Amino acid sequence: MESGNSKAIGGRPKVLSDNLLKRFEKDVLKNNSLAQLARDHNISKSTAYRMRKKLLNNKKAQK
Repeated sequence: MESGNSKAIGGRPKVLSDNLLKRFEKDVLKNNSLAQLARDHNISKSTAYRMRKKLLNNKKAQK
């Protein structure tokens, strides 16, 4: 099986659903701390950092 096969089924589940991701984004834009983001969304600080970084980079790219 090839890596990155777009027809593959399964894989690792997403940390946050689309609805929760929108709430996470709102909290990031409110400048909540990483610890607060992690507590509110029941994720690790490392995951919160990675997701915040990705969101902010996407926002910069859209401008």
